Amino acid sequence: MERPPLRSAWLSDHHRRTLRALIALALAALVVVLVVPARAMQPGSGSGGSGTWPNRNLHQTRGPHGVVARGPALPPDLLRSGFAARRAPAAITYAVGQDVDISRTTGNQNEPTIAVNPFNPDLVVALSNDESLLASGGGLFEGYSTDGGITWHTQSLFTSGATTACCDPQLTFDRFGNLFLTYLGQNQSADNAMVALSTDSGQTFSRVWQLTTSGSADQPSIGVGPSGTAGTDSVWVSVNDSGTIVARGAPVTGLGAVGTWGTTFKVPGTTAANASFGSIAVGPHGQVLVDTQSSDHNNTGQGPTAVLVNLKADGLGAGGFSAPITAATTQVGQDLLVPSTSNNYGIDAEANMAWDQSSGAHGGRVYLAYLDSANPTTYSTHVYLRYSDTNGATWSAPLRVDDDTGPNSKIMPAIAIDRTNGSVGLSWYDSRASSSADDTAQLYAAVSMDGGVSVSANFSVARRLSNAASSEPPAQGARPLGFGDFMTLDYTHGILQPVWADNSNDITGNPDAPHLDIATARVLIGETPAHLQAVTTGLVGLTGGPFAEPLVGQVTDGQGTALGGVSVTFTAPGSGASATFPNGATALTDVNGQTAELAATNQISGTYVVTATVSGLPPVTIPLTNRTPSAFTYLPHIGRNSQ
Repeated sequence: MERPPLRSAWLSDHHRRTLRALIALALAALVVVLVVPARAMQPGSGSGGSGTWPNRNLHQTRGPHGVVARGPALPPDLLRSGFAARRAPAAITYAVGQDVDISRTTGNQNEPTIAVNPFNPDLVVALSNDESLLASGGGLFEGYSTDGGITWHTQSLFTSGATTACCDPQLTFDRFGNLFLTYLGQNQSADNAMVALSTDSGQTFSRVWQLTTSGSADQPSIGVGPSGTAGTDSVWVSVNDSGTIVARGAPVTGLGAVGTWGTTFKVPGTTAANASFGSIAVGPHGQVLVDTQSSDHNNTGQGPTAVLVNLKADGLGAGGFSAPITAATTQVGQDLLVPSTSNNYGIDAEANMAWDQSSGAHGGRVYLAYLDSANPTTYSTHVYLRYSDTNGATWSAPLRVDDDTGPNSKIMPAIAIDRTNGSVGLSWYDSRASSSADDTAQLYAAVSMDGGVSVSANFSVARRLSNAASSEPPAQGARPLGFGDFMTLDYTHGILQPVWADNSNDITGNPDAPHLDIATARVLIGETPAHLQAVTTGLVGLTGGPFAEPLVGQVTDGQGTALGGVSVTFTAPGSGASATFPNGATALTDVNGQTAELAATNQISGTYVVTATVSGLPPVTIPLTNRTPSAFTYLPHIGRNSQ
């Protein structure tokens, strides 16, 4: 792709944009009724004769870092919780940790990437662009954590010499514990795809390879997996190199044991279609799939466009990539300007793939997440999911992931597979809670536990909205990038670990807000409700009127962690003194694991009990009293937190 004349150190992933007319529409909310979960997290393993991923039971897992337990539970003050179960055959719970500011440094950090060590999920690594480093010559921000993302050690990487970094980092761990990083190097104004290797979970990077030499590369992507040969895995990188997508792979036989990078393969059809900005994924038998987004309609910067995939069936073999296959069509072009991010090159469909390498029920299935909309000019974009069981030759019908009924945008979807059981995690920036101006966003996520046939209810990971426009202007030498062009997500051992750019007042430690820091929160998927308790009890209300406060119950797991989204049903007596529930008798626990069910007395005075139930747990009773107005003139608050 020809570089724009004023291109900054953050390389453009798109053509120049034409500003779209903004649509001022009211935001609506979708209330989804959910059900109570059943835990079904099973161990998984790799296939194709190349070894296995660490077992789901972390207490029996041994890797290069030794025997690893699940790790300490997050402290109560760092925990939030929620629930995911929309259209799913079996509902699931989740518990979300407190949003944590990783970078805590000046300037904007954006386009973040994150990876969790599959041998020890307490070891987490995150990288991002850093405008301050860029202004001083180059480099990437890095944070690494040894306690599951609660605290972070930070450093600057690749700030000088032949390995100097510009931007566009992407991370991934392989099954040996190798941490691979691809990024865009910037040495003497030449932009090339680089790969770095860490064998100590990001504390140091011991080897760096340069994969392109044209000096005009853009947005590399990385994938790891089997190679098709027993005992050998592979690492692959795809990148836009002078307007053509190319890919290279290397064999991996152990921790630190990376072989020679092979032939540079051109991906057919990506030059003529002006395709760019895709991802690369490795299948369970070493096969490799690249996805790209085709040229905008008539080069106008608008859709409709196509998401294309090309297969390399022989992995590290000498064969090339197949002709492109259309996996999806989308109305989102390569340059749609949306008010939810200040990226002056706009957004594209941000198509990303993940391949299930587990031995789960859907092992071998490859998934594709992308954006689509009703027409090419609206910024009312939505996240969709497709899957293929034929190495990309055919694809399922699209499944809409976001459950918002309002018109505001959803952008930059990321996808990851839990390598131990094959469940699918997705995250994206979501503006459903923004005003009709659609100018703020926060991170949302969802999970599919049935192979992409259905998807859970959406849950917010970021507590509050961020405003990308307020982070501008950028540092000298950088263009307005907003949240960036992409972000990544990791998922392993039931732990969903997203990362995002944030300038809200929820995260603490940002030294120069509203500049953007990168943030994360740990999401535990599939935790099982173990205890239900009544928080309010002994309330007294006047007959024929509402109680002064709602009935509150709380659901926690076996470790006392609050679980949200669990369905709690309240049952009042069928005769005599009793209560009714104006909003219905079933309520979902919130992010603190609590219900808040409004209740009203009937016309009969007396004391009675309401029973609260959660499927599979012992019920609890809540004593209530109805009194006639003549019985007293003052009604005190009674009975808060009796258990």
